[in-house]
Amino acid sequence: MISLTEVARPLMTTHSVSQTKAAASVADLAQADFADLMREMTVDVETTGRLLKLSRNTTYKALRNGEIPSVRVGAQYRVPTAKLRAMLGVSMPETAAA
Repeated sequence: MISLTEVARPLMTTHSVSQTKAAASVADLAQADFADLMREMTVDVETTGRLLKLSRNTTYKALRNGEIPSVRVGAQYRVPTAKLRAMLGVSMPETAAA
């Protein structure tokens, strides 16, 4: 069985202009995904895969194997963001008491 730590891979650096533009759009997408991670109660499979740097197929395998905690809503998987944040080592910012 493949673990998530074995399949998670760092982003590759880019060198050409077209690759740099693609990397910029990936960075924008990553910011949107991170915003969803911090704001939403659950995220979809595609967002989960992008945050974990996994392919779509690998993400679904990890969901089915229970390596990524999930909830099924009909035929759709949803991943609780609290558990995903814990997997990624991301904590919620402290809120100031009123």
